[in-house]
Amino acid sequence: MKIKTEVLKELLNKVSKGSSNNKFLPITSLLKIELNSNTLELETYDGRNYLKVTSSSIEGDDMYAVVDTDTITKLVEKTTSEYTEITLEENVLRVKGNGVYTIDVPMEEGEKIRFPESKFDMSTAKTTRVLTNVLKTSLNVNKPSLSQTFDLIALTGYHLDSECILTTNSFVATFNEEKILDSPVLITPTFVNLLNIISSEYTTLYYDAENIAAVGENITVIGKTLEGIETYPVDTIKGLLTTEFSSMCKIPRQSLIDILDRLSIFVKDYDNNAVDLTFTSDGLELSTKKTTGTEKLEAKAYLNYARISPRKVRLVLDLIRGKDTDVAMAILKNTP
Repeated sequence: MKIKTEVLKELLNKVSKGSSNNKFLPITSLLKIELNSNTLELETYDGRNYLKVTSSSIEGDDMYAVVDTDTITKLVEKTTSEYTEITLEENVLRVKGNGVYTIDVPMEEGEKIRFPESKFDMSTAKTTRVLTNVLKTSLNVNKPSLSQTFDLIALTGYHLDSECILTTNSFVATFNEEKILDSPVLITPTFVNLLNIISSEYTTLYYDAENIAAVGENITVIGKTLEGIETYPVDTIKGLLTTEFSSMCKIPRQSLIDILDRLSIFVKDYDNNAVDLTFTSDGLELSTKKTTGTEKLEAKAYLNYARISPRKVRLVLDLIRGKDTDVAMAILKNTP
C-alpha cells in the first residue's frame, strides 16, 4: 500500500495509545495493519480495550499483518519522505520511505499471528449518542475522586446510570448530574483515557452488562466493563445529597486555594495530609495538625469542627485553574 507519510504518522500516533506493552501479555505490544477495499484499519489492544483507527481511499492491494507497535511507529515518526510504501513479503513487513526497512512479523507455531477480535456484538447492545465534549468534560470532572488503590476494585471505575456519573475513593465522592447512559455500567479509567483520542463532534456509545464501545469518526474504542458493579456504594453516595449538614459557609474559591497552597507546605504524610477546619462565628479557620500554620477566612458560619485533607478539597478547585471561561463554567456546572 502507498500512503502519505504525514497521514500515517497521525494514524500511528493515535492507535499507539492503545498499546500497553505488558510483557506478560505480548499481544499488547503488537499492531494490526489491515487494508481492505482501500480502507486501512490499524488496531491495538491493552489487555482490556481495543482501539481501532481507520482511513479510507488508501492505494494498494488488500493485506493483513501484525507487527511490533513501537518499531513501526518510531520508524514512521522519523521518516521525512512524502509517501511511505508498506508491503508484506513472506515473514517480514517491508517499509519504504527514506530508505527500505524490514520488520519481522511475529510467528507462533510456524504461523503468522492473528490479532484477537472483540466478541462484543454492538448490533444487539443498547446505544446512545452524545456530544463528545460533554462526554469528555463530564468524565474529567469525576476523575479526581477515583480510587487509586485496589482495596475495592469497583471504586477504581466510573459508575454511570440514568441519573448521574459517580466516582469515589471512599474519602471523596463526586456526584455529576450529567446523564449519559440509561442503565448502570461501570467503566475503567483506561477506557475513559482512550476517549480523548476521539475528536468528532458526536460519539455513539454501545453497551451491555459486560462491554462498552465508543464510536467516533474513524475511531472505535471497545472495552470490557469493570467487575463488581453490585458492590458500588451508589445508595450511600446519593444519600449524601439529601443529608442536612449543620455547618456551612460560603467563601471565595481563590482565597481558599491560596490558603491551602500555603498550608500544604507544613502538612506531612504522617498527618494523613490533613488540615483542621474550624467553623467559628466570624469565619472559617484553617490550620495544620500541629498548628504550625493558621489562617482565617471571613464567612458566616455555624460553629462546628471537621478534619479534611487539603488534597481532597483541592481536587475540584484545581479543575478550573487556568481554564478558559467557557470550559471553567462547564466544569463548575457539573461539579457538586
